[in-house]
Amino acid sequence: MANVVQVHSRLKQELEELVSPLMESLQKIQLLRHSADSLFGTLSEGSLVKEGEQVNQEKFIATVQEKLDSLGENFTALLNKVQKIPKDRFPTAVQPLGPLGALMLDDSEATNKMALEYAPVFQQFNAFKDFHRLLETYTKLNSRKRSTTNRVLQPGGGMKRTRPPRVVIENPQAFKQHLAQLLHIPNIGQDLKIQVREMFGNTRLMSITVRRTLNCHIILRHIHIERVIIKGIYEDESIDEVDVTVETALDTMKLIDQHAQASLIFYSFSSLTDEESFRKFLLWLKSYKTLFHANCMRCRRHLVEGYPPTWRDFVTFHPYHFGCRSG
Repeated sequence: MANVVQVHSRLKQELEELVSPLMESLQKIQLLRHSADSLFGTLSEGSLVKEGEQVNQEKFIATVQEKLDSLGENFTALLNKVQKIPKDRFPTAVQPLGPLGALMLDDSEATNKMALEYAPVFQQFNAFKDFHRLLETYTKLNSRKRSTTNRVLQPGGGMKRTRPPRVVIENPQAFKQHLAQLLHIPNIGQDLKIQVREMFGNTRLMSITVRRTLNCHIILRHIHIERVIIKGIYEDESIDEVDVTVETALDTMKLIDQHAQASLIFYSFSSLTDEESFRKFLLWLKSYKTLFHANCMRCRRHLVEGYPPTWRDFVTFHPYHFGCRSG
């Protein structure tokens, strides 16, 4: 208790020592601002000469000189007051604040280095923050319950319909073998180009190129699909360097991306196992190879309002325009 009282007394004393110089410094700042406004006001009024009037140059110069002297005196008074503020009350080193341009002009080598490293680090931080927000959004979507999960079916004798348990594979080599078996789907290799890369932990990035149509990037945790990103075939500069934080700029691909999220929810919360859901999604994705030439199964047209049939039925994989998918 004595230590607390001692610390409190010391802080109170430090604040009392700081308040008076700070108040006097603020008063000197107000005087400095007033003298500067008065000087610039005099200069602006002296430059505005009406037609037919003459300015007494000597009187004007004397007034300006008087304003300058007052400004200099106020600045000196402010400097003296600031120097009286106890320096031991503040940290010895304060990081410079201001625009990057001002940091670049600083003579300190550490400041210049910080200014050069700031922009890319800040950009990467924003990218990770946006990716985390998107990942959190779709994770919450996948955590919602649907009517097909844990539903008790009474008419059939009280049988309880539950979703099969998740597949968890910790060994990377075993995962590769298991994934190779899952990708062994007849007639799928010639339409889909698949590349898998490890990210961190049990998370992997699967990049799929549908034949001359689109690129699909899938974030896998074990065999469970957590995120799907659809992009145009030429939007990725290289399939080896993929930025999953940047959305597609093509309107058609944005629609397909929304349909992919819907299909992800449909297959994830069905009664299928993880392997069956994964294969169903790949077959559904494969159906987009006919995106640019297949007609809608309902209206029998290819383009409606400038868009091809971007919707694919989750069971039959038949193409539809989004407005023609039901009815």
